[in-house]
Amino acid sequence: WWEGGIDPAVYAQALMHASAGECAERARSGAEQRPRKVLEAAWRATRKARVLGSATICLVALHPSKPELIAANIGDSGFLLLRPAHTASPRLGTLGVAAQGAAPSSPEADGQARYSVAFRSPQQLRSFNAPFQLGLAPDSPEEGGDDRFETPQDAALVRVPIEEGDVVVLATDGLF
Repeated sequence: WWEGGIDPAVYAQALMHASAGECAERARSGAEQRPRKVLEAAWRATRKARVLGSATICLVALHPSKPELIAANIGDSGFLLLRPAHTASPRLGTLGVAAQGAAPSSPEADGQARYSVAFRSPQQLRSFNAPFQLGLAPDSPEEGGDDRFETPQDAALVRVPIEEGDVVVLATDGLF
């Protein structure tokens, strides 16, 4: 992107700004915060504004009436669900499996809570170091698809049971 004079951060910022705007609109109207719907609206707004660049994205929300985390993820951004080690074994999410190394460990003698990974969102990669991305290039068509980028329909949709004391860590590929 830099070689073409495009700041790659601008697209990610525009996408998240549009996501925040959609969340605010949904809150005003009383609609549920559904990550996939928010992602679709934010992607359309960013595309309509012809913001150039690309980004991975992970949006999460709490289910309004049950203890569940709902997520829509594109690429290698994602989240970890950390659970206090003294609780029961990890509960399974959409994938039907717990993350590797998710077996709980014992709390330490100092009494501080220790956490284990109860769930890790799936990554989406085209190939090594080439994550799925939403994006728009200068030569992208006004209408229709661009096979260099994904759309919100390609998002990994995840539903994970949560418990009191769980911690959710959202991150870009730079942390994971």
